[in-house]
Amino acid sequence: MWVEIFKTGTHTDGSGRTRTWTIKDLDKIVNDYEPDKREAPLVFGHPKNNDPAFGWVERLKRSGDVLMAKFKDIVPAVKQLIKSGQYKKRSISLYNDGTLRHVGLLGAVQPAVPGLKDIKFSNNENNTLYEFERREMPEEDITKQENQELKKMLLAAKAEKESIEKKLKEKELYFAEQEKKLKKQNIDNWFSTMVEKGKALPEWKDKGLLNFMEQLEENNKEIEFSEGTKQTALNYFKEFISSFSEHGLFKKMTDNPEEKEENEFSEDISDMAMHI
Repeated sequence: MWVEIFKTGTHTDGSGRTRTWTIKDLDKIVNDYEPDKREAPLVFGHPKNNDPAFGWVERLKRSGDVLMAKFKDIVPAVKQLIKSGQYKKRSISLYNDGTLRHVGLLGAVQPAVPGLKDIKFSNNENNTLYEFERREMPEEDITKQENQELKKMLLAAKAEKESIEKKLKEKELYFAEQEKKLKKQNIDNWFSTMVEKGKALPEWKDKGLLNFMEQLEENNKEIEFSEGTKQTALNYFKEFISSFSEHGLFKKMTDNPEEKEENEFSEDISDMAMHI
């Protein structure tokens, strides 16, 4: 979005100096602006050291008799202040060589260049030539007001940052919990398969075998169990159980425990009959 920041005409800067600015002057400001060498920040008022920066001037252009600026990386809290109408005016500062130094957002202070459209969504050194800001209140009062507004804006930005960090933390915890449940389910599914294949007994689950495997899962570090072979402790344990030959007794006990007990009782009766 392009914003009007200056225009041709006769203007008086904050130091009381009056000068007539032409289209040629505006074109020079545009042509001399090289953000890769000296990027102009978006600031509040006209700070002496051009900081802190709440955005940057990406490009400049002239539209008729008006100098336009396109901004980037504007702090969200500053966008909100502009949108709410607290900082809809702006003013520019130029170096002695006529290049753009910064664009300053103005609150209660009115700009020295009238007629610029309101913003709808502006590196102060001793050699600054012009700061187009009309000061209608004492310098001390202006500085106090700007500091208060800056403090309010910084607190809002801090609160927004903390809110974002809290939401990210909540998402991290949620996904960690879901991942833990998925790993637990995978272990349970694997154990059920081993039981079906007659390589494990269901009772092992009650003995805490799955809890033991979950602990192995948490220690995801690879270990060298044999020369040249590295794998996690859980994968090694799974391969160890999977390598068991299918045990008929395991499968028989798994298929129908009641039938197993009945058969054993029948065999006992038969033995007793033979002895009689």
